[in-house]
Amino acid sequence: NVRPLVALVSLATRDVFVAGKWISVVSAALAGLLAFLLCARLFGYWAGVGAQLILLVSGPFPTFALSASTDIVFLLLCLAALLCFLHDRPLARWRVAAAGAVTGAAYLVRYNGIFLVPPFLLAILFLNVFGVGWRKRIELAALLLTVTLITVAPWLYLNYRYNGSP
Repeated sequence: NVRPLVALVSLATRDVFVAGKWISVVSAALAGLLAFLLCARLFGYWAGVGAQLILLVSGPFPTFALSASTDIVFLLLCLAALLCFLHDRPLARWRVAAAGAVTGAAYLVRYNGIFLVPPFLLAILFLNVFGVGWRKRIELAALLLTVTLITVAPWLYLNYRYNGSP
């Protein structure tokens, strides 16, 4: 749900529709940067440049980037979750916690953001991307689920309170 962000930006623009468009435009620019960072980290600098160019000129991207919708914001959050998870500097628990928080934010923007959780769990538990033993893998998986749930808990509570179901 991007309503709080739209409300904040609309203080400057004085129009919620214009605020939504600005959020999409800024998110598009940041999504291009994150696409570059993700692909450059995985495949090298020039692959990152190519991925960024493909993203920016693909058919629907410019259209969505200029419309007041949640499409590009969701893309930005998905890319950010992947970057948090695949970052190589901080400790594994910080990477997993950051990925869980951003995954929760993606879920709040669009419900299909919940589909980021299974690949992360698969990577933690079965692909052993952090190179740790089973006990640590289970702890990291539990951390991912806990942080994601804490991030979305206010929305789930309000949904339960007003609609009878989280």
